[in-house]
Amino acid sequence: FPGVIAGDTECLDKIRAAGRLPIDGHAPGLSGKDLCAYAVTGVASDHECTTADEAREKLRQGFHIMIREGSVARNLDALLPVVRPDNVDRFMFVTDDKDVEDLHHEGHIDCMVRRAIAAGINPIHAIKMASYNAARYFGLDGFGAIAPGKVASIAVLKDLKDCRVTRVYHLGKLVALDGMAIDRDVGRRKGHILRSSMNVQWIECKNFEIKVSGRDAYDVHVIKVLEDRVDTERSIERIDAADGLLCADPKRDLAKITVLERHQSSGNIGLGFVRGFGLSSGAIASSVSHDAHNLVVAGTNDRDMYTAAVHLVKIRGGFCVVDDGKVLADVPLPIAGLMSNVDADTLKKQLGKLHEAAATLNVKLRRPFMALSFLCLSVIGKLKVTDQGLVDVDRFKLIGLVAVP
Repeated sequence: FPGVIAGDTECLDKIRAAGRLPIDGHAPGLSGKDLCAYAVTGVASDHECTTADEAREKLRQGFHIMIREGSVARNLDALLPVVRPDNVDRFMFVTDDKDVEDLHHEGHIDCMVRRAIAAGINPIHAIKMASYNAARYFGLDGFGAIAPGKVASIAVLKDLKDCRVTRVYHLGKLVALDGMAIDRDVGRRKGHILRSSMNVQWIECKNFEIKVSGRDAYDVHVIKVLEDRVDTERSIERIDAADGLLCADPKRDLAKITVLERHQSSGNIGLGFVRGFGLSSGAIASSVSHDAHNLVVAGTNDRDMYTAAVHLVKIRGGFCVVDDGKVLADVPLPIAGLMSNVDADTLKKQLGKLHEAAATLNVKLRRPFMALSFLCLSVIGKLKVTDQGLVDVDRFKLIGLVAVP
């Protein structure tokens, strides 16, 4: 949104190219005249609201509000009080990022419908936000309702309280029954030949070092991770230099974070510090890091961070937990370093072991790998990190790690 409200030509050209198509927005915390400037360009929706007041202001400016409840960003409880019979047409449900474990235990949009009903929302309104409102907003005239002339893509519910789906029809054909997909392609699928997308320049342990010279201690910018949020806060912390290096300090919940460019073997490496994971030892790493999806590692020491990064390169991308030089758990994501090639049940078990391993390092976030992936999303929050270094999101510019007085 900073480019949009500043009148950046490239941003406005993209909006203009959309013509009459709906234009979705990303405007966390935007308000006042800046929100007016954003609205006047034709952006019609927002899924970044985290408070009731923010949602109300955006409603007044004409936005459609997408209530988000994913594995990290969990805004349903905060926003449901804004929904009323006279404005329900302007709300939709979205999950954004939700992992397989949560999909298995909670469900997807159906979970949001159940929770909305439990919170006192009229069941018909809850179902409408999950189906008809979204179809209408996106101009999908054939979907979202059961009526003559509509496409027969239908979820059949057991009742209007628990909203458990018993059958699913897609284009008039039964595709799922009692929670199980009816796979019509069994035996006809071909295996895929995939090349690794982990194109990382040769790395060594020293690449993870943060070198300084001249002083015994430095004031450094620190990213602060927030539970159930994709944005971040920031602080300036005093860190002692040891043998010309700035190191993590687990006792103060200060971990190091490194981002390695993994697509073109450029050798770009961004370094920084992060607070909020609670790591007491070891390192965690991910090749999922929005939106550039570089290799991101957070840890308490360079050796474990290096080991984690090398392991992800070897398995063609994914997630891993390392402690004392040993890989405690991993989840391979060989398809572009972003997707698994195993079935959902197997992936769920892999994720479960991964989160259990992270817990042994005293990680306190519910979904640490989701949180890690968003630390590289340099358009939301106060401070983020990319392969080019720290990004001051408010000022939309790169800054040095050491704070300048």
